[in-house]
Amino acid sequence: MKRILLVILLMFLLSGCDGVAVNEIYNKTYNVGEISITTLEEAIIEVSEFARNSVVGISKYKKGIFAQENLEYTGSGVIYDCKATLTNGTIVSNCETTIESKDVREYTYYVVTNRHVIEEENGAIRHDTNIKVNLGFEDAEKEAELLHYENSVDLAVLKFTHHTYIQPLRFGDSSQLKIGTFVLAIGNPAGHEYYGTTTFGIVSGPIRYIKDKRNNSVPYIQHDAAINSGNSGGALVNLNGELVGINTLKLASSEIDNIYENMGFAIPVNLVWDIVKEVK
Repeated sequence: MKRILLVILLMFLLSGCDGVAVNEIYNKTYNVGEISITTLEEAIIEVSEFARNSVVGISKYKKGIFAQENLEYTGSGVIYDCKATLTNGTIVSNCETTIESKDVREYTYYVVTNRHVIEEENGAIRHDTNIKVNLGFEDAEKEAELLHYENSVDLAVLKFTHHTYIQPLRFGDSSQLKIGTFVLAIGNPAGHEYYGTTTFGIVSGPIRYIKDKRNNSVPYIQHDAAINSGNSGGALVNLNGELVGINTLKLASSEIDNIYENMGFAIPVNLVWDIVKEVK
C-alpha cells in the first residue's frame, strides 16, 4: 500500500500540476562601487610598514643551575604608550613632540602581551622570571619589567626603556568590527627571527565567547588571518593602522590532519583598553 502511495505522489509531482512549488533563480546586480586592487594593496603595505615596529618580541628566560639564562618561551607584544625623559629630568607624555629633540635621555615604553607568554606551565607568575623585549628591527633585546597581569583575561603589561623613538599603536574601536572587516595580524611566529610577520584576513566573527584554561568566559574576535605559536600577544590591526585586538589563540587539533583551518582569536581592544588604562 505504501509503495502505491509513493508512486502516485511521484506522478503528481512530475505532472506539473498547479500547486507544485517551482524554485527559480534570478540574476541580480548590486552596485557596490569601484574596488581597486591597487588601492587595497597600497593600504595593506602602508599599514604594515606603519605598525610592524610597534609589535615587539617577548622573551621569557629562566636561570639555570650555573646562573646562565635559558630561553623558555617566545611571544609577541604591542607598544601602546610612551613617555620621554628629558636630560633635565622632565617627563613628557606625548613622545611625538620630542622626535626631533636632542634633549631626550630615554624613552619608556608600555607593552601589552598575553599573560601565558610569561607565566609558568601551571599558570603561576614567577616575579624572578627574566623577561626581555626583542626589537627585531634593531636586532636588540631590552630588559623588561612586569607591571601588571590579569587573572580573568589573558593579558599582562610590561615596560622597558630605549634610546630611540618607536611609534606606539593607536587604539581603535573593536565594537565597530563587522564580519568581513579587513584585518592584519602582526607578530613573531616560530621565534624572533620571523619578527614582524604580517598576514591578511577578515573578521569572521566580531564576538565569540570562549572559556579559557581558568574557565573564564572571555569575548574574542574570530578572524582568519594566519597566526601560529609566537603570535601570542601580537597585534590585530585594521586598515586604518589601529589596534583592534591582541592575538591570543587559534583552534587546533591533536590529529595529524588538523580539522581546524584559519580560526584565530584576539582579545578585543576595548577590553584591553579597560585594563591597560589603569596601569601607570
